[in-house]
Amino acid sequence: MQNATALLLADRFPLQARDVIYVDTAAVTRWNRVINQILPTTNAINTFTN
Repeated sequence: MQNATALLLADRFPLQARDVIYVDTAAVTRWNRVINQILPTTNAINTFTN
């Protein structure tokens, strides 16, 4: 929830057995995943050039 009103409304949302709830990752987490995929490649290139 991104604001207090949405949090209060979500508390009143009824859930049933076997309901599926999807929670998207935060933007900073997606950015971290991209960086973690790029860094090994740049480190390998840097090692081979030295």
